[in-house]
Amino acid sequence: MEIIITALGCLMIFYIQLNIYREHCFKSLDYKCYFNKSEAVEGDEIEFTEEILNRKHLPLPVFKSELTVSSALEFADTHSSVTDKSRFVTSVFNIKGSSSVKRIWKVKCTKRGIFSVNNIVLVTSDIFGSEFYSLKPEFELPKITVFPSAIPFDVFRIMSRQRTGEIQFGNTPFTDPFFPSGIREYTGAEPLKFINHNASAKKCRLMVNNYESSSDSAAKVFLDLNCCTVTAEHNIRICRFLIEQLNKFGIKTDFNLKVKPGQKIAIVGPTGCGKTTVINLLLRFYDINSGAITVSGKNTRDITRSSLRSVFGMVLQDTWLFTGTVAENIAYGKSDASVDEIIAAAKAAHAHSFIKRLPEGYDTYITEEGGELSQGQKQLISIARIMLTNPPILILDEATSSIDIRTEQRIQRAFEKLMKGKTSFIIAHRLSTIKNADVILVMKNGNIIEQGNHKQLMEQNGFYAELYSSQFSVV
Repeated sequence: MEIIITALGCLMIFYIQLNIYREHCFKSLDYKCYFNKSEAVEGDEIEFTEEILNRKHLPLPVFKSELTVSSALEFADTHSSVTDKSRFVTSVFNIKGSSSVKRIWKVKCTKRGIFSVNNIVLVTSDIFGSEFYSLKPEFELPKITVFPSAIPFDVFRIMSRQRTGEIQFGNTPFTDPFFPSGIREYTGAEPLKFINHNASAKKCRLMVNNYESSSDSAAKVFLDLNCCTVTAEHNIRICRFLIEQLNKFGIKTDFNLKVKPGQKIAIVGPTGCGKTTVINLLLRFYDINSGAITVSGKNTRDITRSSLRSVFGMVLQDTWLFTGTVAENIAYGKSDASVDEIIAAAKAAHAHSFIKRLPEGYDTYITEEGGELSQGQKQLISIARIMLTNPPILILDEATSSIDIRTEQRIQRAFEKLMKGKTSFIIAHRLSTIKNADVILVMKNGNIIEQGNHKQLMEQNGFYAELYSSQFSVV
């Protein structure tokens, strides 16, 4: 009798735990996986991390993650099965109640391409392993872009041209001596007449005048994929090396920019370098001839201009107003805004105080020219308009150029609050305003010649450092 009771008790315990695991095994369970980089180069070793958080008291004695990834990603220390295109990786965990587990895989990128985790299946069981349960987690699967490695090409050289007994060396075969664009260090290939003796004396090294080019510099690199003696992959690696070398000489080969959500991107450079052109292309004021611009993974050519521009908010150097009241001008992008919302936006832009001093306050009637408003006041109204619409992407083109220093400082603080969590593009000639940008793109002749944050670019002591120092030099 005791044996029967014991057996019934065990059987009851078995079925109770079975029902508990059926109902609760995946509840309060968080799983995430990610690569430690979004970009890598062929041959690089990266890390792939799995994290599991069990927020319930119920333990998971057996927990498996079954991953399907590209066979081009080699996972170390695993006996994963491999097909021609896919690799199947299995991780086994023992997770206690109210605990977390973390595993880091070493992954080698063997090929170029864009690779992602194609499929994830989570598997667990009851205490006795008598029944298994599976789940496909719903989140964006991690991916990584692997660029081709560069193969040095021994006979590669930049062409030079012999003219009138002098070697002309530069981005283009001809220069225009009537349009100097700055001063740079002597490389040994420039004509001696270009030496700037005053700058050379100050720098204690030879400096030369840099002149505007009479024609744009550009290079296109073509791959001959029909060559039978060299593989296509080898050609691609050589191509990357050629492009890297051309870029070192300032020769434009392409324009590539990847912006992460929430980043603050500053674009700087001399007049005519292409800063505003980038913005015009973003907003589709005109379309690109080749390549693609994507927003949230969608090609902007596949989006209507009105839909595209609705996610952007712009504050430009040249302000624009409409005939109507001040309140109507602020609420132009949000016609259903309440009075309180309009006033709050004006306060955030530090425009409320001068608006209250106007004859009719927010009901003051203004024309497109702005009437008695100063340029700075008109710009503050434009900024208040953006504060009200609160778009996900901001474009600030010399947004505080017509405002005094004190007001500019207050507006910069307001912008910091507005830009939090938003993607923003800032074009500025006053480099002091973009020191805290996540990424600073330095442009020249339509090409990105330097990239990094303020500290990194100053340490490089390149073109950006020269621009920054020139703005704060004591005469």
